[in-house]
Amino acid sequence: MFDIGCVKIFTLGKVEFNTPITPSDRQQAFQKRIAEIEMMQNLCQSDIPLQRSIALLEMLCDRFSVDEIRMLPNDVLAKIVGVLPNTIAMAWKQKFNLQSATDLTDSYEGLAFAT
Repeated sequence: MFDIGCVKIFTLGKVEFNTPITPSDRQQAFQKRIAEIEMMQNLCQSDIPLQRSIALLEMLCDRFSVDEIRMLPNDVLAKIVGVLPNTIAMAWKQKFNLQSATDLTDSYEGLAFAT
């Protein structure tokens, strides 16, 4: 499936495109996708925008380096959890005390965001 309204793709980590062949592979890929969707839904549970922003940054920092995440524009990150870009900036400052990128972790998986 393609989003015909997509104008740009941002990637983090090592992104791999593959087609699961066996029914078992398809089931495993489906379960992984559902788990990722549920995780994103859980990030959006809070009514407080700053909490959603911090939760997103923490989740991303568990998987990728801060340098990689800081390369994503705040407006892209904001769209993921339904907040304003300046709320993401406040989350960076409050939670991580960052004005600029600093390494916290190494990346281990790929993730792509489309806008």
